[in-house]
Amino acid sequence: MQHGLSVKTISATTLLLSVAFLGASCSSKADGGVFFSSDIGETWEQRVFVGQEKKKVITIDALNVENIFFDPLNADVVYLASTDSGLFKSTTVGEQWSQLPLQRTRIRDIGINPVNTQEIFATVDTSIQKTIDGGEHWETVYTDPRSATILRVEPDWENPSRVYASTSTGNVLVSTDSGVTWTTALEVNEPITDIQIDPLNSAVLYAVELDKNIHKSTDRGITWTALITEKTEWNELSTGFPANTNSQSAHKIKKPSSFRSLYIDPNNHLAVFFLSPQGIVRSLDGGATWAFLNTLIQQGAGENANIKSFMVLPGSDNTYMFSLGRIIHKSVDGGNTWKTIENFPSGRNIVTLSVSPLAPDRIFAGTQEPPKKKGLFGF
Repeated sequence: MQHGLSVKTISATTLLLSVAFLGASCSSKADGGVFFSSDIGETWEQRVFVGQEKKKVITIDALNVENIFFDPLNADVVYLASTDSGLFKSTTVGEQWSQLPLQRTRIRDIGINPVNTQEIFATVDTSIQKTIDGGEHWETVYTDPRSATILRVEPDWENPSRVYASTSTGNVLVSTDSGVTWTTALEVNEPITDIQIDPLNSAVLYAVELDKNIHKSTDRGITWTALITEKTEWNELSTGFPANTNSQSAHKIKKPSSFRSLYIDPNNHLAVFFLSPQGIVRSLDGGATWAFLNTLIQQGAGENANIKSFMVLPGSDNTYMFSLGRIIHKSVDGGNTWKTIENFPSGRNIVTLSVSPLAPDRIFAGTQEPPKKKGLFGF
């Protein structure tokens, strides 16, 4: 099944002059938006400035952040996707933001061409949109025929003309011509909430099927294997892979009931993590065996379902961080011990932690107001 190019160009000149910033305010009283740390999460400062009109200071301090992305070639360039106000860009490491001329809606994901970072793909409801000039103009390159929501988009870092995307109806899509045409690479029953490409071998892909499984391909999506089987052991071991069921420290618990987000260690492509309502799960062998990562939260406790973001620091495969509410949990020894950072200067929930691959001392945190009700599929 192929879908041709549907052109729908949006101009920065026409839109930015007529559309006000949604989620922005004219004072700095709100404690939301985005925050910056230069000391690996120990201290944070709010970075929400947009501009000034006479005496009015315009900020995004009330913005609900969906995700934050770094330009892979320029550590000063940062993109901020919001839950209901479109996409923002900073060329000054968040010192000042501008709103890009994309629909003022929930932007779940963007994918930046790692060779030509002016080319960016964005998920916009049931469509994928593309810019070739860093966000000044956009065109629609895919619209789902079943009105499925596009959840993820990811260019291949080795061959950026190959682009993957996932949908709420359980499809992994692939384009081999920079988004002109698309075919279906995987079709399952539940939403594909995440796609990750191995940072060392781009033929290896992971696709997360919500509530069902994690699927892996070693041939660029031609064939897939489900990694979670009835024989998979789930233990609360922070070390000792494969899982050692004879160890007295291995306490079996109920296997994960849901699979949400997947993370690959940027320093070790065989170390893979995913978030589940039962806890953070880790594999050190590319998904062949799994074990629960020991944290300060008991495995199986309800709090685990509220862990929204996880990261491994580039250049330091022993430094882990994740957020729970407004508290950051941090380990510098590969998850053996943890501490909490509780001085985050916001009363809102931290929903994403993003670190620059070029400058690991630059970490951004995005915040949201506590939800009144769950969104689509709860993610």
